[in-house]
Amino acid sequence: MKRVLVIEDEQTIRENIIEILQINGFDAQGASDGERGLALARNHSPDIVICDVMMDNLDGFGVLEKMRQDARLGDTPFIFLTAMADHAAIRHGMNAGADDYITKPFTTHQLIEALNNRLHDTPEHSAEMQSLANHIHTLVTAHLNNVTIDPTIIAETIQNYLTHLSTTELHDITDALENHEIHLQRLTEQIAWLTRLKTNTLSMSNAEAQINCLPLRSIWMMAINTAHGILKTPTTVDIHIDESHPHTMICADYKALQHAFAEIIANALEHAKPETQITLNQWATDEWGWFSVTDNGRGMTQEQINDVYSDDIPLGLGLNLANRLVDAHGGKLRIDTSPNKGTIVAVKLPKPGK
Repeated sequence: MKRVLVIEDEQTIRENIIEILQINGFDAQGASDGERGLALARNHSPDIVICDVMMDNLDGFGVLEKMRQDARLGDTPFIFLTAMADHAAIRHGMNAGADDYITKPFTTHQLIEALNNRLHDTPEHSAEMQSLANHIHTLVTAHLNNVTIDPTIIAETIQNYLTHLSTTELHDITDALENHEIHLQRLTEQIAWLTRLKTNTLSMSNAEAQINCLPLRSIWMMAINTAHGILKTPTTVDIHIDESHPHTMICADYKALQHAFAEIIANALEHAKPETQITLNQWATDEWGWFSVTDNGRGMTQEQINDVYSDDIPLGLGLNLANRLVDAHGGKLRIDTSPNKGTIVAVKLPKPGK
């Protein structure tokens, strides 16, 4: 929970701001003048400061100057509160090193938006974004190192040896190119979802998430086609559906869950024994909607299971990403596996209002 210090000499305004912040999940405390505010900042090291400009004893400019001179507080985001027409104060504040300003009167949305924007610019957030960039670089490099097909070389081969290649050889080359494209497309989609998760733009509490209430069945039915699309080669494995409670509703970013279910289904199709089937199940309890995929493959090792729940990004990203997407919806992904007998991957998601 982010700590916000509100320095405002008008009690009604100060108390209203603190109440708004607390309702919106911030840990807020107030000070009635600059001296008290500076003392609180030094004692509690807030994550961000909102400060009125015009105050007795020590005004907002004085608070900002002293904080910027303090080694511990110098990088703390600082937002001025100022009157709408006070353009001189705005210019002075920004030149003095303020990060933003809010003009009075303001709406709750304007207040929260200003806070979130400044908090996202903190060194901690920059470090998080750098961590994300490092994860993505590692992931892309590892995957592309495994892609041994160079389309340029293939194109030159076709051009130089076209008359010497048989029909079968030409088909093999075009199949290789198609698999290469599918591989990169899947990797691109995975990185896009990972980025949304890492930047917190995909969560049940985030306004940017596209949350809709719809039947759970409709999501995994769409995911079947997506799963077939991301497989490198056509499969001989059939899909058997066994469901109860077909009208179970959930509230979700359906595209995110569709991708999560597709990763789970594709993983089962890839590892099931040829000429067999995997089974998709749906059922429900009072609070949860359940979906599971069962295959009869070789099972998963403990190391592979650990990768699914790892905070790091493993090379085999599919089930790890599915777990992250399910978790973002307040759900849980569970794995039950037996060597040479198969694996069950089950997902539970909260019903609306639960």
